[in-house]
Amino acid sequence: MNDLLSPETMESATARVERALTSQGYTKEVAGDDFVGVVACIASADLDNRCALLSGAPGCGKTMAMTLAHPEAHVLNMVCDSEVDEIMADVIAFATRHPLVVLDDVGAEKTRNSYGITSEPFVTIMENWYVKGKPCRFLITTNLTGQMMKGRYKNDRLISRILSTCALFPMKGKDHRGKESCATKPARPISDGVAKLLREFKDMVRHDGKENVYPKRFIAGESLCFDSERDREDLRDGVMEIMGGHSGCLVDDSNVPSIQETLAKLFAGKMKG
Repeated sequence: MNDLLSPETMESATARVERALTSQGYTKEVAGDDFVGVVACIASADLDNRCALLSGAPGCGKTMAMTLAHPEAHVLNMVCDSEVDEIMADVIAFATRHPLVVLDDVGAEKTRNSYGITSEPFVTIMENWYVKGKPCRFLITTNLTGQMMKGRYKNDRLISRILSTCALFPMKGKDHRGKESCATKPARPISDGVAKLLREFKDMVRHDGKENVYPKRFIAGESLCFDSERDREDLRDGVMEIMGGHSGCLVDDSNVPSIQETLAKLFAGKMKG
């Protein structure tokens, strides 16, 4: 935190962040002892125009806190290859469109391998961003501890740049998803497999727009991954909640053959040959 800032300024920023979080269900009852530290981290970063980094166990509320504090931020999930490739290729162009970016789930991204040469997308993003004059502000969430990050990326310069540009707070809480009162969260815990697919679908909607996705087709295809009827129901409910009443692509996909029908036809054709 900047020592030159008056207590009133910090107090105002803290109050603003706290209001943004609690109004949407991220309360002290949900976050527990982490609440004060999370608010202070985000408020301090806002005041100094710095980045913020929240680390902690899955489900402890990192992403929820960042996105509720800054709903205007563009959420870039690090497992979404297309956007990761986009910001790696041209961080200036990306920052022009998105001056505030949530780099969500750092550490979950895949290591790139090109002709035997490996590279880490997060390292590339941060180095390009730093060299280009830090053209946007990052709000970073990760399940990695400091030691885990050092072990994963093996890059002391990366760690140094994170320390110099980010307000940091390591969250100690466990999975609070069952406590969240935010209306966009499911009423019951969902399996990791369903949660992963819903994140992928949300990324697809964010990237392509609701009018260009096929929710029915997605549900029909991905439901095959699950033996549990509960998982299939959670997937269907989650997809429709993300769509928020939008029917999806204007092209009617109700008559599109199911994956089972398509495979059956292909199999029949091979048998005839």
